[in-house]
Amino acid sequence: MKAYVMLIRSIFIVPLLFIASEAFSQTELLLKLKFTSDDQVTKTISFYGDNIDPNISFQDEQFKIAIDGTDIDDIDIATFYRLKNLRRNLSYDFQTGGIEKLDNSSGVKCRLGGPASAIVLEVRYLTYDNSTIVSDEMRTVYDLPLNCLYSAQFKPKSSDAKASARGVIETLRTIDELK
Repeated sequence: MKAYVMLIRSIFIVPLLFIASEAFSQTELLLKLKFTSDDQVTKTISFYGDNIDPNISFQDEQFKIAIDGTDIDDIDIATFYRLKNLRRNLSYDFQTGGIEKLDNSSGVKCRLGGPASAIVLEVRYLTYDNSTIVSDEMRTVYDLPLNCLYSAQFKPKSSDAKASARGVIETLRTIDELK
């Protein structure tokens, strides 16, 4: 009887575990928050999920957050869904109103010494054709100067998308502070 149980386990359970672990290993980068000092990236916080379409949810979606490549444990599922919902407003032109590349040639002169510091938010940006995703790419959608030496270069045109970008930044920075 024990041999029979072991056979059943090896035929059914082991492949299911393999499929589950394989599905989780196929996560896609959805959001990336980069802290910069001059042209150097000093820290990266990444949000991954197994579904790139923010308009579709399914049971047992898998998410993870990594800071500088190290996975962060014990993140509440509500936080993952908050990030997924905020990302929806940042993932395609209909929601963002397009991404503006700002002209800062007439900016304020800054006499502060040291490096130009900023936070840069990248999102997996989607292109749809007849309600089907035809392409996706990581794209900078928002940047936040941390001092006067850095001039903002990107922002979404939609006020909802700007608020979502700030929400993503606040959420990921809080996770970083609490880790």
